[in-house]
Amino acid sequence: MLPEIEKRLDVSFTQADQLLFALFFSTLNYEVKSNEINAIMIAHGYATASSIANVCNRMLGNAVFTSIDMPVESTIFDISEKVVHYLEEYSVKQGILVLVDMGSLNMIYEQLKQNINQPILFIDQLSTPLALEVGNLIQQDRSLNEIAESMEEVVVPNVQLYQPKKSKKKAIITTCFSGLGVAIQIQKLLYDCLEDILEVDILPIEFAELQTSGLSEAFLSQYDALSVIGTNDVHIPEMKFVYLENIISGNGNTQLKEIFENLLSEAEIREVNDRLVKNFSLIRVLESLTILDTKRIMEVIENCIQDLERRLALRLSNARKVAIYVHVACMVERLIRHSEITDFPDLEKFAFEHEKEIRVIQDIFSVLEPIYSVTIPLEEICYIYNILYLD
Repeated sequence: MLPEIEKRLDVSFTQADQLLFALFFSTLNYEVKSNEINAIMIAHGYATASSIANVCNRMLGNAVFTSIDMPVESTIFDISEKVVHYLEEYSVKQGILVLVDMGSLNMIYEQLKQNINQPILFIDQLSTPLALEVGNLIQQDRSLNEIAESMEEVVVPNVQLYQPKKSKKKAIITTCFSGLGVAIQIQKLLYDCLEDILEVDILPIEFAELQTSGLSEAFLSQYDALSVIGTNDVHIPEMKFVYLENIISGNGNTQLKEIFENLLSEAEIREVNDRLVKNFSLIRVLESLTILDTKRIMEVIENCIQDLERRLALRLSNARKVAIYVHVACMVERLIRHSEITDFPDLEKFAFEHEKEIRVIQDIFSVLEPIYSVTIPLEEICYIYNILYLD
């Protein structure tokens, strides 16, 4: 703000001035109303739009309208350009309402449609009574559809609501009861798992916002929401919710198939599932290990798991895969530190009864020994057997 004041009033501010402004604003009691529709007035003349906006904002008691004054010789192209600049500068979550004094709405929209991703409502023949009526509806948290319907009942010459012509983007919403930070972590995890497989927007949204307001009309006009993934159900009607833990610990392929059944093949869904298990396990392992290159050992273990499933004719659940990733990575670090497990109940009897499987497990995980200069004892192999087979 200060550079704009300096430019307009030909003054300069020191750092101390900036701090005083910051202290002043921090003491103000204000409420951020993020759900309101953005509304702008565009009119020809030196101060036509700004004068009407000033009167309406004072009568409404809030800064509902932004104004753009256009020179009298301005064309439809100039008006369209101003709207585009406004969309680039401001966050328009709920859509935008434009009041104009004159000009063909169809022609203005034709100039704009390739540059907008939000619903936009045009109302022409701008006047103060008309703007006050629209401002009241905005303050009542009415949607653009409701405002359009209300204004058509009033004798307004021309009201047209346009929805974006671009095809909707696919989106997955992530959320968490404990805050946006965890939702962002889930977002990063999913982006890594879908890389080079599917282009989809993954959007972290506050749990409280979803629970209170659901998905806005503007959001649904831009996105085809595939699912909400999180740690707590937000209970949005007609919106599929998937618990992250259920994907990891349950039958991940089934959960993911429900989300991506019309977008990915079965092989691609399996690939996403395996990446999800590996990356989720990596997060767990990173919390435990201190001396190993975690990404390197996870890649080796991933190959071992694939060999286990092939040679022992197993179909491991996600929960067992996570357990293998975490156990084996921590095992290698223990062996490097010479802190290996040395106790296993009835070791010789157990090894004899399950000789075939234990020999295969030893052979598969022996690849770790030359890499990390360790020897995997029989006790550790038997514990891996239990992870694979015991309920």
